[in-house]
Amino acid sequence: MKDDYSSCGFETVSVDDIAEYRSSGIYLRHRRTGAEVYRVHAEDEENLFSFAFKTPPADHTGVPHILEHAVLSGSRRYPLKDPFLILLRGSTHTFLNALTYPDKTVYPAASMVKADFINLLRVYGDAVFFPNLKREVFAQEGHRLEFSAEDNLQRTGIVLNEMRGGYSSPESVAGDFILRSLFSDSPYRWDSGGDPLHIPELTYEAFADFHRRFYHPSNVRIFLYGSHDTDEVLRLLDEEFLSRFERRTVDAAVPLQESWKAPRNLETHWCSAPGESPEHKTTISMNWLLGEAAYPLETITAEVLSFILMGHGGSPLQKAVLECSLGEDLSPVSGLETDLRQMVFSAAVRGSDADKREAFEKLIVETLEAAAEGLDADLVEGALRSVEFRGREIQGRAPFGMRLMNRALRGWLHGRPPVESLVFDAPMAELRGRAVPGFFEKRIRTGLLENPHRSTVSVIPDPRLSERREREEQIRLDALRTAMTPDERRDIEESSRRLAAFQNEPDKPEDLAAIPFLSRSDLPREVIKIPMESGRREGIAWYRHRSFCAGVVYLELAFDLRGLDAELQPWMPLFGRALTDVGLPGRGHEEVARELSMKTGGLSCSLEAFPVHPGGEADGRGGVSLRLFVHLKALAGQWSEACGLCRELLLGADFSDEKRVGDLLIELRNDYRSAVVPSGSAFAALRAAAMHSPTAPWDELWYGVEQLRFLQGAAEGAAEGADGAASAVRALTAIRESALRSGGAALAVTSDPENSEDALNTAFGLIGGLKGGALSGAGEPRLFRHESRGESLAVPAAVSFSALSLPAPILGSPEHAKAGLLAHVLSTGFLWENIRMKGGAYGASVSISATEGTFTFSTYRDPMISPTLNTFRESLEWAAEHLDDDTLNLAIIGAVGKELKPLTPGERGAAGFKRALYGIADHLRQSRRDAQLAAVSADLRESARSLLDAWPRRSVSVIAGADALDEACRTNPELAESRITIPS
Repeated sequence: MKDDYSSCGFETVSVDDIAEYRSSGIYLRHRRTGAEVYRVHAEDEENLFSFAFKTPPADHTGVPHILEHAVLSGSRRYPLKDPFLILLRGSTHTFLNALTYPDKTVYPAASMVKADFINLLRVYGDAVFFPNLKREVFAQEGHRLEFSAEDNLQRTGIVLNEMRGGYSSPESVAGDFILRSLFSDSPYRWDSGGDPLHIPELTYEAFADFHRRFYHPSNVRIFLYGSHDTDEVLRLLDEEFLSRFERRTVDAAVPLQESWKAPRNLETHWCSAPGESPEHKTTISMNWLLGEAAYPLETITAEVLSFILMGHGGSPLQKAVLECSLGEDLSPVSGLETDLRQMVFSAAVRGSDADKREAFEKLIVETLEAAAEGLDADLVEGALRSVEFRGREIQGRAPFGMRLMNRALRGWLHGRPPVESLVFDAPMAELRGRAVPGFFEKRIRTGLLENPHRSTVSVIPDPRLSERREREEQIRLDALRTAMTPDERRDIEESSRRLAAFQNEPDKPEDLAAIPFLSRSDLPREVIKIPMESGRREGIAWYRHRSFCAGVVYLELAFDLRGLDAELQPWMPLFGRALTDVGLPGRGHEEVARELSMKTGGLSCSLEAFPVHPGGEADGRGGVSLRLFVHLKALAGQWSEACGLCRELLLGADFSDEKRVGDLLIELRNDYRSAVVPSGSAFAALRAAAMHSPTAPWDELWYGVEQLRFLQGAAEGAAEGADGAASAVRALTAIRESALRSGGAALAVTSDPENSEDALNTAFGLIGGLKGGALSGAGEPRLFRHESRGESLAVPAAVSFSALSLPAPILGSPEHAKAGLLAHVLSTGFLWENIRMKGGAYGASVSISATEGTFTFSTYRDPMISPTLNTFRESLEWAAEHLDDDTLNLAIIGAVGKELKPLTPGERGAAGFKRALYGIADHLRQSRRDAQLAAVSADLRESARSLLDAWPRRSVSVIAGADALDEACRTNPELAESRITIPS
């Protein structure tokens, strides 16, 4: 990569060798505006860009969040209602989003197709620098007043409803108020996402002014990653966007928070369920303000210290919180926050009571005092190895370029060169040199114990808070309505008419034509295949994937659960948790946790139910495969040690410790309980699909509401000191003696080519002693089958989550491919426009399962229920009559693009393994691609008609507040067929 881009309008600030990522970097500044660019050149087919603006808020109105939505809703060159939606429909993006942080707003996108990458860059650049920002968009995305059909005044808006949902979760409230408590004089004290009580205070004028002040090239950081043509991209940025501005001073700095002289306390409340006891539902956190995240040595030191104190069950603070009688378990808000200018460290307990605050503070301080007196050498070394492993591993979830972008922005956003916080190896090596005995003990004393900038936050349940807020809101709205002049009423009605006209008016053909798209001919005709070697040894099926893994080895172990005694199946999630989180004979769970951090990069378990296609590895039995997967990863040099420790746990994990097993049971119950509102759409969709899918009832038993209800009963038994923990111990022991010694075990190893033979042989040594006969348990557990057409599930939430499922064709048939295209059309079209844009929900989508035969609608943080359920059917009616060729062509591009998302080495090996286990042959995947590329619009219209024919077989599940469900049942009687209250 050259170092002179003056012909593109940029001056070079620095050229950097980033050998640890096999990359090079160049730091550039736009001559005319001062816009900064950091370009990381890597031989990676996935190209990524991002525009990052410093956007510190000045109040709780959520203006950065609302603007993040609004800038993607029409711009100078692309004056559509929603160009972002059009890109979702017809781009091969591997990542496409916008993200609001407490101090910045980031617009990243990535694609494996270079032409698509350039298209995305053009649309995003025009959106952030030249948005239209219509008043109708502000009303739609932010907040608005309108009259209901009953002539009541009401307030709605997409971000308003999203944040109402967020403030229904105690952990979300805790995380927000931790920042409010520590940053008393900083922009971080404001909720950049928006507090629902204050969002209505935002005016359109303040909203537009925020964009004028902060969305300027002089305030942007542009990150580029991949193998694209640097000259082409820089020239595009200069000519189409940056050169149209002049340099100016933008006051967007986030000042350092001045240190306090004494700790402070803060109390707030969350909306628990009406009528439920508030006992044991408080979250208490102790929080410290640390150093600046811009300096990588400080950040990595804090990451290691956090892992020492909180990283696993053998860490001092985690152990103290889990074993104390002050609460039920560790709150997920615990740990280190590094996305702010100054880092924050928190230790928190959930399931506590407000009067335990002083006792909790005393416990934490005493635990830190003991740690400052001396840390176990293995504990420190394990933390160093774990942080080092995480820093080196090629990880998934988001594009690799996103990971580098986030690191670069830590310092770059606050005036430091981006390469400084991007690199990892050098500061890690420096920390290794400094981490002599006593180093981290001193950090505990100076950074925590002697640090007066500390807060304690208590988030207390209030079962009347939701009702009180709704009543107060209604009083305000009624007062507004009463005091309203005829002209003011007409203004609201006229605003509603303008919004409806804006939402209903189709985009002009010439505006749609301006969006740059790929064509079908640009799409790869062949699916991506994963090369897998396979064989059998000692009766065990093995698979191997050779790939560049940066010295990491991955193992997937699969155990067959079919035939496990029915009464043991509900215990499987706890078994997966306990297998990696208990002790071994003669070694407590704390010691084993330290060993795991020393010898592995991670050991975990998961459960999976999957229909087996002909040819799948399932002992020739076909039907539904039920598997326990054990996932192990470690550096090649520690692979033998890692496999040895894993084998010890599989053969001899100590389930006899009733106290430890009981604690894990309560932790697991709390994890499920706290996930319902944040992940309500997933819970509802799984439940709805259980009528038609052969595997959804099993997933519901292990991961859904049925598992939560099971855990609730089991945890209550353990808490009461009855037979609860003893029952769990018996179940876990029985599972190990049967499931882990059954026939049908299989394994897969992924590693660098030079390590593959040794890695596979060592893995076989791990599985020795686990072979046995097939399970012979009789029957299956009571599975939820969703036998009623509808059901209501009550939770304390201000928004709803609705799901409706229909039977659908499966992989291997042309009808499946066409139904998949239809799902993409509806998710990025009719549902988005009618449920999100018009209805105010944060999200709406359709998913089709490849193997389970379900077509499932769902919504996320939705203020409506009955209108939403009507819209699900209306979407199919629209598709059956009006779906055209242009819509289909976009859907083909978008659907194929989803399949181009790159996988990490570990993900590739796991995917190839599961395809072999379940009989998902490449020819089946190729037949779907062929059918997608050959589809015509009439095929999708016919698919919609088939789904309408199946409408009488629909199954509906809705998760919402009790009052909202009562209202919905009046117009949808099917929802009253079954009513469940989900424990909060």
